[in-house]
Amino acid sequence: MISHTARQWAVGHGGFCTAEIRSGYDAGLRPIRYVYDCGAMRPRHLYQAIPAYLAEVAADSGAIDLVVLSHIDLDHVNGLKRLLTDSQVRVDRVMLPYLSPAERLLAIARSVAAIEGEDGMDPDDPDDDHDGGALAPDGFELHLMLDPTTALRGLDPDVQVIFVHGSEGDDDAGLGPDPAPVEDFRVLLRPPEEPGDLGMIAVGPGWAKHDPETGESHMSDRIAVRVHESTKFTMWLLAPYVSARRRDRVAAFMAAAAATFDLSEHELRNQLSEPGTAYTLVVQHRGRLRDLYKQFGGTNASSMCLYSGPLASGGPASSEILDGDGISLTHSDRAGTLLTGDAELKRQDDVDALVAHYAPLVPLMDVVHLPHHGSWHNISAQLLETLPNLRLAIGMTNPTSPHHPGPETMHAVAARGVKAHLVTNEPASALVTLATAT
Repeated sequence: MISHTARQWAVGHGGFCTAEIRSGYDAGLRPIRYVYDCGAMRPRHLYQAIPAYLAEVAADSGAIDLVVLSHIDLDHVNGLKRLLTDSQVRVDRVMLPYLSPAERLLAIARSVAAIEGEDGMDPDDPDDDHDGGALAPDGFELHLMLDPTTALRGLDPDVQVIFVHGSEGDDDAGLGPDPAPVEDFRVLLRPPEEPGDLGMIAVGPGWAKHDPETGESHMSDRIAVRVHESTKFTMWLLAPYVSARRRDRVAAFMAAAAATFDLSEHELRNQLSEPGTAYTLVVQHRGRLRDLYKQFGGTNASSMCLYSGPLASGGPASSEILDGDGISLTHSDRAGTLLTGDAELKRQDDVDALVAHYAPLVPLMDVVHLPHHGSWHNISAQLLETLPNLRLAIGMTNPTSPHHPGPETMHAVAARGVKAHLVTNEPASALVTLATAT
């Protein structure tokens, strides 16, 4: 038996989900831990949650096996530096979607606009405790958006950096019901150390490679992480999915940016590919990037989803969800959760692509973290309807936000007969999910 405990911390508009997987053989054995996103638009509560979590980890194994970043917007990564620089806790791997230079520039423009009031924040409001210095010239987050590997290795030279590429357009983009091991992709390998211990391995029909020159690893989103017991081989799956890129909008953004900087697109692309030149460009033209983002009305870069739950071919599973006061909200004989980051799942073809990717796992999904904090621009009723056993929809938001989640989203959730829960910055709104799989 495997037990899985996940906590969605009350950090407001952002995301900080931590989880541990333990062996039912002996709960005292070293767990496998992962984190999905580590950021908040107004990070005061996040900065309180991170040390509390790290103290728990330090008191146990002292290691986090995997940090998964849905994307590199500020409200999903501005706690990462604190997570990776704790002297008592080691982070082994960071996994994030591969973003083109144009998408990285778009993420910078988006975050600048958010800080300066274009995403519901008020820089003149003393209670709006956003981290305005995060995109300062010496800020870690700016360097992360420009050159993720160098920024992450600058915090910890031993951390493994894994870029995930979308498999959109593949004839057969799904994972399959029981994906086979990819034993030569050792960056995701953690063999069991003793009987009853947990092991971790890459599985799936996709491609994976490690570049010894750069130290980077790359894989398609048809690769997943399988956690298993060494004795009874009970399994748990962590399966990414990179949402379809809006190539037309990214291309339009790139063309407009080139015109703004009085460069050809080829020249701009070359400058963005050189970290030092890219740094100078964005620092000098911060205001122009903000104004440019406003023209594109909320355009996102790619975002990575994560399925966490049993394999389709696995045995019985169950779960219970508690709020921050320990009150039980739901029980289920399923245990699959879909975390969505800021994925764009509004159009029918977007929903169809996600369902095709996760096809054998869709019946196991009974909890969904609403994309982009429940914004109606990122979600449709079709998404809810394609998850036949959905019982809980979760949004991460600030208590007074008018758009996250949007009223249309809440209406669609209610019409589907699904329970909704908002995780705000109030401690009682936090969630803990207790699941088992055999």
